[in-house]
Amino acid sequence: MASSLFSFIFINVNKNSHCSSLLIHRGHSYINKSLFSKRLYSSSSSGSSEVTSKHSSLRSLLPSSYAIHTYGCAMNFADADVVRRILDDAGYREHAGVPSALTADAHHAAKRGMPHDVSRSLVDVYLVNTCAIRDSAETRVANHLKHARNAFHHEASRHRVEPPVIAVLGCMAERVKADLLKGDTPLADAVCGPDAYRDLPRLIDVARRRRSGARGDDDGGEHAPNMNVKLSSTETYADFAPVPSSLVMLDDDAHAVRTHLDDGRQGPMRLVSIMRGCANHCTFCVVPKTRGPERSRDSLSILRECYVLSHEGGAREITLLGQNVNSYVRAASDADTSDDCSPQPSLRALNEFLGEVLRQAVDDVQRLRSANHDVDDDDDEREDENDESITAATNGIIGGTYTSAFYSSPGFATRYQPPQSEDAIRFAALLLACSYLCPNTRFRFTSPHPKDFPLELLSVIAGRPNICKQLHLPLQSGNDRVLSHMRRGYSSEAFMQLVRRARAVIGDNVALSTDVISGFSSETEEEHRDTVDVMRKVQFDQAFTFAYSERPGTPAHRRAGNGEVSFVDDVDPSAKQVRLEATIEVFLDGLVKRNTTVEPGRIHLVVVEGPGRDPGQMRGRTDTNRVAVWNSSAVLLDDAGDTADASVLRPGDFVACRVLRAEMRTLFVEPLARINAEGPTEPPRTCAELARMVGAPETFLRRYETGRTPVPGPERLGVKSFIA
Repeated sequence: MASSLFSFIFINVNKNSHCSSLLIHRGHSYINKSLFSKRLYSSSSSGSSEVTSKHSSLRSLLPSSYAIHTYGCAMNFADADVVRRILDDAGYREHAGVPSALTADAHHAAKRGMPHDVSRSLVDVYLVNTCAIRDSAETRVANHLKHARNAFHHEASRHRVEPPVIAVLGCMAERVKADLLKGDTPLADAVCGPDAYRDLPRLIDVARRRRSGARGDDDGGEHAPNMNVKLSSTETYADFAPVPSSLVMLDDDAHAVRTHLDDGRQGPMRLVSIMRGCANHCTFCVVPKTRGPERSRDSLSILRECYVLSHEGGAREITLLGQNVNSYVRAASDADTSDDCSPQPSLRALNEFLGEVLRQAVDDVQRLRSANHDVDDDDDEREDENDESITAATNGIIGGTYTSAFYSSPGFATRYQPPQSEDAIRFAALLLACSYLCPNTRFRFTSPHPKDFPLELLSVIAGRPNICKQLHLPLQSGNDRVLSHMRRGYSSEAFMQLVRRARAVIGDNVALSTDVISGFSSETEEEHRDTVDVMRKVQFDQAFTFAYSERPGTPAHRRAGNGEVSFVDDVDPSAKQVRLEATIEVFLDGLVKRNTTVEPGRIHLVVVEGPGRDPGQMRGRTDTNRVAVWNSSAVLLDDAGDTADASVLRPGDFVACRVLRAEMRTLFVEPLARINAEGPTEPPRTCAELARMVGAPETFLRRYETGRTPVPGPERLGVKSFIA
């Protein structure tokens, strides 16, 4: 049987022996594990085991604890949640907060001879989730690992207990591999690549046995048993998504289903990984080497997770994640049917319902593509002249503007050929299905590739009120020769045309962000000025700018000086820095201009995140991905149209705000009204109830064309309701 999304966990506790056994079923294995075993240092001169503090004794009776420190991109933070679920299922418990051995508290306590609680200062397993995108990122990780090892060993020796097992995860683990395990004082006890997290409990156990001297026949090299860096062409961790407990509660085995929605990880902003890996192989990028080939997660499992996070987890903004997130494509025949034979009827019904939502979205995107199939998108002049007629032609479909029969952005090329079947589930359809299914949650996505913005995707973004009007368009360089050497698959003019198209379809106020590399191999000063020129023309709302850092294992590194194309890192570091500063300067000039001409007086829909940095201040995030702050004493209209103090706002609330002033990336705003969209006060208990709440699939299109009645408060202010 295919691996099921759902985990069945049975815990048998023997109260007299302080011991538990854990039986986990995840469709492919059973694990019996003693939860509360803890081995202490043997430190007496006679060689006998000795417990020297009551803290150590109590610690030995608890489940093994762990803490995770994450570096890098949003995908790493989503992976950290996968790791949590795997370790939780293996009987571990997450440590509350940062182990104090890594802070100044433990140092000061030791210096003064003061007692210090070992349960707060140490953990059994310390995991560092790493980034390898630049050399500076790996240097930060290495420094942290050295500090952590020293601090943990010092604190453990004070309490005469074992120091934590240190496990290095993620991209740096995948790139550096066994080097992390070598030497008299290795940086890690276990190494786990991003596709091997299921093996993490075994790697930790092996690391513990090796520490006690049971090394076996291994030599600590590439095949060390405490290292797994195998990349996969299929792993997506889809079965570690949370489960809709409100529906499962209808069944007898509801108590056995784990939701992973515990209080420690609740919040209005959530991450959902929809694909992994990369197939673009840009010459400067290490991601294909560290993350493996591109593969898309099953569509229904994504919709299930978004449903749970929105209807049960309190999510009001979900970010869909992938290394090339808008390259998502999944053959319709690959749809997950692993739960179709489930004995739980509510789960089968939910799958059927989600399938209907998905089919409706696929049909709607096909209608968008065909609505203007006669428009010649390659003719830029005709396109510019016919913007109004194109908009009129698709008006009323889902509020979109223009469309295209292309699966990729016009003028862009790709090094690989994705599936071309008409019924394939592509990113535009998946995004639209998420929008339909969770109307009270808004969606954004990162990180995309510019080649995968067909006009139907831009139309979906424009037409759906709960899809953020913010696009990340990585430029990397504004010079055609450099772009060609980077294998980006587009020219600077094609990129500019995409910018013009996005602003024509979504609106001039769509927020655009980008990535730029300064000083790539053989880049000249004149070629650098081409990048500055594109930056000046576009005026991005956010820019992530970096000096080129050659990464081992990338095409640029492997082919350096091979006589065919030179990728020698030959730009002087000081010149890179000067060019980087020039790129930053032109970005800031554009940002200041937009801050003074576009933002003042503009009304944003903000998701409340919580207290601001300063006392009496609250903060949230706009649809355009900017931080907004306001005084908690400000007066606004509540949902019923009555005046209220802004302190009534809670994380996850939507609030309409008017910009008073903008400073760099922060907007100082005046809250106008709380706009909490219509929605259930508690999760639906049946699929029929869910269908009534969000609209039956066959009526989705008509319902969202006509819209809903705005709540009274925002209507008085002339602010459109979140649900259009």
